[in-house]
Amino acid sequence: MNQCASCDGIWFNYDDLRNAKDKEDEFLRWLDVDLFSDPLLFKGGYSTMSCPNDREPLYEIFYDNSEIKVDVCKKCKGVWLDKNEFNQVVAFLKRSVFSDTTAEYLKHLEDQIKEIFVGKEHLASEIKDAYIVWRLLENRIISQWPRIEEIIIPLRAALLK
Repeated sequence: MNQCASCDGIWFNYDDLRNAKDKEDEFLRWLDVDLFSDPLLFKGGYSTMSCPNDREPLYEIFYDNSEIKVDVCKKCKGVWLDKNEFNQVVAFLKRSVFSDTTAEYLKHLEDQIKEIFVGKEHLASEIKDAYIVWRLLENRIISQWPRIEEIIIPLRAALLK
């Protein structure tokens, strides 16, 4: 991660944005946005900037399904964020955490469990991601049906004996 002294923009080398987001908020670590998965994003849409690593033209794309436009290098998979865009990305991810439904969390948990076996991160990291989604799902269920907490607490206590 390199910050520009004149404009306060930040260049993230491959995977540095994910790592910075994980350090910013532990509960966001399971949300990994792959900005390079859709080749259609790289048809046109050139940025006015060039990659600081390989001088290739950067592409301007939306961060996931947000309104935040970021500049990315297709070759080295680096990401340029203008001033305050990192904070906007983190805020966008936090909103998505709080807006997902119980059904969506069940799907997220299923995906995270699959990643334990086929994910790109270390096993311990994938297990931690699944655990975080489990806890978020548990909180979502308890907030929707508070009576369930009265059942879960004695069960948890019994399991820990």
